[in-house]
Amino acid sequence: MKQKKIIFINCGWEQFPTVELAHNKGHTLYAISFKKNYIYKRYFKEVLYCKANNEKRIFDFVNKIKPNGIISDQCDFSYMLQSKISEKFKLKGPKLTEAKIFTNKLLQRELISKSNLKSPTFFSIKKFSEL
Repeated sequence: MKQKKIIFINCGWEQFPTVELAHNKGHTLYAISFKKNYIYKRYFKEVLYCKANNEKRIFDFVNKIKPNGIISDQCDFSYMLQSKISEKFKLKGPKLTEAKIFTNKLLQRELISKSNLKSPTFFSIKKFSEL
């Protein structure tokens, strides 16, 4: 099997089995972390510490690595970032339009309300005083 380069975004304990499996299969792992206290650092060749909205640093990091794949955690910010990276670098992954629906609960409800699926009544508020 050919060794692959895989980037994990904001990896936490939920992804540890996947990290360990990929590492044990001989893949080279990299990480983008939004926090400095990265718990699985020893599995990664390099870890980029930065905020999720620092796309220039992140895209430069991805461009340098030229990964074969990218995996994100359950966080909405990570998933959106994965979709942006996947589209920009032509990797398999969620499309930005899909990620926007997945991470925006109001948009999800609006789309469901247009379908024939039963869903609860909802409304959007912008200020606490609108409750």
